[in-house]
Amino acid sequence: MACRPWPGKRVEAEAAWQRFLALKRTQANAARDFVAWHRGRPRFGVWAIEVDHLQVRNRLRRGRAALAPFLLSGYRRQPHVTLFASGFPCDEPTRSGDVSWATVCAQADRIARDGPAPFTLRIGGIISLAGAPCLQVQPEPALFRLRDVLLALGPEDRTVPYEPHLTLGLYAAAYAPQRVRRQLRGLHSSGCDAEIRVSAVSFLTFDTATILGPLRPELRVSLPDL
Repeated sequence: MACRPWPGKRVEAEAAWQRFLALKRTQANAARDFVAWHRGRPRFGVWAIEVDHLQVRNRLRRGRAALAPFLLSGYRRQPHVTLFASGFPCDEPTRSGDVSWATVCAQADRIARDGPAPFTLRIGGIISLAGAPCLQVQPEPALFRLRDVLLALGPEDRTVPYEPHLTLGLYAAAYAPQRVRRQLRGLHSSGCDAEIRVSAVSFLTFDTATILGPLRPELRVSLPDL
């Protein structure tokens, strides 16, 4: 456990909070089936780091308890740090947003060959994006190397710039950001960072009929021992 923050951590956290507080309102989410988005495609896939760590689980539990009045109920996604939003996996891509299983498998092979060696990822306290409170994640260079490896074999289905984070939940309505921050008084500082040893990455999918459901592991790829 590291009680000395990573270089730039406090500056990054404060910048994230200032961006959040500059919003007029949080982004409201709805627990419904977004048919116009998935157009009948049953699952959506992402490359991610699965996080199973007691300190992180406790931090998520405390944050969710503090923000319960602001969050959609029933959020069941396992803790993870998304690396790359792949798209809707299928055998033969025919529509925008589709990604072939052949591409996913090629990405897995490329990660095993050209990805970074196993590394340590540090996870801090609570910050917030427009639509979701989250835990701050160290912008470790290995994350961006993994993204470069994945991007070399196909485009990402992403509409906002990549920012590593660990989602706590989804805002249920449009709230004043100042209200959210007041609710988190005393939880901004995480104390010691959680240290996660990353030796593999996963291709995970979720049921597109709900934005709250669990992730299903489809592939796990060990990082190369360089």
